[in-house]
Amino acid sequence: MRKLFIVLLVFLVAGCGPGVEAEPESDSAAEADDLYQSAVAADEAGKFGDSEELLAQIVAEHSSSTAADDAGEMLARVRESSEAAALEAVRDIIEAQDYYMATQRRYGLNVEDLVGQILLPEDPSRAGLGYRFSLRGSPSADSYTLTAEPSSGVGEKRSFFADSSGVIRSELGQPATVESPELDADSDLSSLWAEDPCALRVTTAWGHLRRCHS
Repeated sequence: MRKLFIVLLVFLVAGCGPGVEAEPESDSAAEADDLYQSAVAADEAGKFGDSEELLAQIVAEHSSSTAADDAGEMLARVRESSEAAALEAVRDIIEAQDYYMATQRRYGLNVEDLVGQILLPEDPSRAGLGYRFSLRGSPSADSYTLTAEPSSGVGEKRSFFADSSGVIRSELGQPATVESPELDADSDLSSLWAEDPCALRVTTAWGHLRRCHS
């Protein structure tokens, strides 16, 4: 009798205790679809970092949804676009610094100097490219170093380094430095999608790559 009482007590406690309700599948699918549409909109606006984070969230939290497959494929493309835009920004900063030196007889000490002279449209770190840029001029302003490191997709995208020599270097999975391999002078990464009929360059800061979506 005592054993029967214990079994019944355990059964009642287990049955009456608070349970963890699974998220309804339809709600999860709807949320994944909403996230995907937001990611597409961010990508089209050139906000690759925002798009990347939304797509990664779909893959991580809604892996069973139909949107997850599309998100996984799009995530790879967005990261390529982010990398290409970052490289274009690095090249524009180098060009702006060359002009600054030619007209001011010194280099800009930071990105704000170049934006102030209208040599750059804005600080690329705030452009939503998915990268952090750091420009540091020397105390005598006769040289500088420039880095661009992923702020999203860390470990999945290359970082870049450049200095007053104009040489651009890159690394995957760690910050690029003056010791990093030199980037091919003819590389702009956009050639990776030259055969993509949905890829076209639009006139925005750093030539964001815009794609069509099915």
